[in-house]
Amino acid sequence: MGASLVKMEDVMRLDLAPGNALACKVNGHRQSWDGTICRGPEEWDCGTKSDFRIDKCAAGIPKCFHLNLFHPAAPVFVADMNGMDWVLSGAEERLNDQILLFWTSGTSEPFGTRHPERRVVVGAYRVQRSIHDSMYSWSIQPYRDGWTRFPVMDIECPVTTFAGGRYVRSMDRRHVERVFETVARAVETGEVKWHDPGDAARFAHFHKSLDAWLEHAAAQRRKRMTTSREGSRFTVGDAQGGLETAFAGQWANVMAGARSPGPVPTPTAVPTPTAVPTPAEVGGPPPATARAPASTPAPAPAKPLPLLDASAREWVAHTYGPGVARALAIATVTKPIVILRGATGVGKSHLARHLVPAERFLLVPVGATWRGREDLLGYVNPVSGAFEPTELTRFLHRAAEAWEEGDRSPWLVVFDEFNLSQPEHWLTDVLSLGQAQEDAQRRIHLGGAGFDPEGGGRPVKDVLLTRAVHIVATINNDHTVMPLSPRVLDRAAVIELELTPKDALQRVGCSVSDSLLVTIMDLDDELRGRGLGFSVRTASSLGAALAHATALDVDEVGLLDHVLAHEMLSKVRLHVGDPGDQALLARLAAWQERHGAELPLCSALLETWDECLERGQDVVQA
Repeated sequence: MGASLVKMEDVMRLDLAPGNALACKVNGHRQSWDGTICRGPEEWDCGTKSDFRIDKCAAGIPKCFHLNLFHPAAPVFVADMNGMDWVLSGAEERLNDQILLFWTSGTSEPFGTRHPERRVVVGAYRVQRSIHDSMYSWSIQPYRDGWTRFPVMDIECPVTTFAGGRYVRSMDRRHVERVFETVARAVETGEVKWHDPGDAARFAHFHKSLDAWLEHAAAQRRKRMTTSREGSRFTVGDAQGGLETAFAGQWANVMAGARSPGPVPTPTAVPTPTAVPTPAEVGGPPPATARAPASTPAPAPAKPLPLLDASAREWVAHTYGPGVARALAIATVTKPIVILRGATGVGKSHLARHLVPAERFLLVPVGATWRGREDLLGYVNPVSGAFEPTELTRFLHRAAEAWEEGDRSPWLVVFDEFNLSQPEHWLTDVLSLGQAQEDAQRRIHLGGAGFDPEGGGRPVKDVLLTRAVHIVATINNDHTVMPLSPRVLDRAAVIELELTPKDALQRVGCSVSDSLLVTIMDLDDELRGRGLGFSVRTASSLGAALAHATALDVDEVGLLDHVLAHEMLSKVRLHVGDPGDQALLARLAAWQERHGAELPLCSALLETWDECLERGQDVVQA
């Protein structure tokens, strides 16, 4: 199997949208990363291990990876192989011309890192090249005029997002520009202290060139995405999509237990390019077409077909990103339960319901009062002695009949709001039988006289939980739900779903101006950590409001003001004396300063919250 599979690292992608930058954490060096070993390294906590500081730094041995990050003559960023090999192995030019920002945890004299929750940006590179200089590290070098060290000031690191692997994360272009604008304003007012005179000139040049460099980096990124298999979105029918589909098909065959998967297809046979619908037009993969029977019936396979075939995986990758598609493909062949976690409105149920045809799909809303198997499967009628089944029991029976007739296509049960009650109390039968391989060990006994599904006098006293039945659960993380127990988590794979405001708007076919999009994205940055980000539902509300803008006699800014106030800010809770809530309110005030002039409803809300907290009153809305 290993020889015929594409290596997983070969299909990992740097998930960086054109125009965005990368951000990477570095140690909090006491000497400003100028090539000098820190004074008193035993006491100064830079973020690395204490034995390294004692054995190397205190002994005068210059082994610190970040020692020369901003060396005046030869700056270089040395990165551990474990952190950067997934980006650069086999593609040393992947970071060329990209903008890379560095951040570190907040430090203070005399002890160093004492504020791990505070992240500050310390400088930036325009990457010229990356060199594999040893079996342990990569050296990333900037252009001679393409690096800058920021002055001594606390510039909070903007929000970053997952970029496909560890160590480096993606940063939105507008955040990069805002960081430089913040430094430039501080320089103009004389508020900053440069490390050395040369830093001022280097920063001025970097800031002046930033826009052109970001544009060039975007062009290079687009070029690479069209000539390789990289990218956060790939289209159906082009070279990269064809390769991904080929891999997905073979992955499915191998994981489904096919006897002879054959070699990995080469890029010579690429499908004819076809038009690709936008995410708003994509309702889901065509499962009926993907699994249409051949003209000559083939013998039924011994094992179930995978939940994600090539077309389903392609759709998930296009809509949610290749990382989610890859995680879902692996999870559905390794665990009996797949848990989709994400903020309300991120599209958890939307993803699940498009993996199989409607007749093979069942949505089960979990009740907060569920306590036992009768809530899941049904109960024995004390009068008649017959078993009164739930929709799930009937669904499992239909799946079992298809299985016994040789049908190995997947069926899908989705437990919506899975953790509204404690799952192990009502899901015991599924948890106990879900990992058994033999049909005889996967039968759920119902009790009583059974039930008659067809009314033909043939009672069913047990149902088979076939291996073709997949279970997906959706969960939220808030105060209304129960924590999942180790027993459940041991049998489940948890996949996190995230959705940017831009993706949410595209999914519902809503278009807004660039200035409004920045307003939305900035607010989303502040609230996403609390599960209150800009969701598909919010995007849908905005789209509906914009469609009626003329009749409502309100411009798009006014409509956005109402939607953000009523559907995002209305969910915020703040508590007196909570430092985290105070910090959030301060960040929201900064957002208001940037965008609030045209958003009177949002501004009024934030001012009211500030007054409430000053009076010692918690902000707990409807």
